[in-house]
Amino acid sequence: MNTAAYLAPLKSAFEHELNSETAKQMEAYMRDQFKFYGIKSPQRNVIQKEFWGEYGLPDDIADFVAYCWKQDEREWQLFCMETLYRARKKWPSSFHEIVEYMVLTKSWWDTVDYISSNLVGHWYSTAPIKPDAVIDSWNEHPDFWLNRVSLIYQLKFKEKVNEELLFLYISRHLDKDEFFIRKAIGWALRQYSKTHPDRVQWFLENHELKPLSIREASKYLT
Repeated sequence: MNTAAYLAPLKSAFEHELNSETAKQMEAYMRDQFKFYGIKSPQRNVIQKEFWGEYGLPDDIADFVAYCWKQDEREWQLFCMETLYRARKKWPSSFHEIVEYMVLTKSWWDTVDYISSNLVGHWYSTAPIKPDAVIDSWNEHPDFWLNRVSLIYQLKFKEKVNEELLFLYISRHLDKDEFFIRKAIGWALRQYSKTHPDRVQWFLENHELKPLSIREASKYLT
């Protein structure tokens, strides 16, 4: 079964729940960058679970992502990411290319942050050989969304955070004025401070960070 046929029942379910008024509110919240069906998360979760239960997970991951990412309504991209996590045992060896496509296309924090901490985080932590070269290339990429991925993919690693890489990737972007980079730096350090507050304190005292990054990083420090 091709991807369009596989997803046809979901398309019908999404269209059945179309709520123009809620859609306008969602679109405004996202600065009118994307269209929405207007399906709130709890209801979307119900629809998705029913779909997965009846139709299972996609077989062709790359084609599935391409189809979902080409749809206008943002619910498709959100569904796609959550499906990908469920289908993580089916990820191809070229998964990093799929990640790059998702991050660089229709980019905004709602997709990039989920991709970073859930998809990339899992991919990295379970890889037999750590894809450090890939992450490093994202950290030095001209697109700041890929930079953000490299800064926050370790958010859920706790004691397994690679401090050397974390500090290296942050250090390369300390002079950046981009809001989403300054926020990501602070966020990454704040998370790391939950397990290593002394190390984050040392970093803050020995590096020149932007005010936003300092505020975010210092939240749990005494």
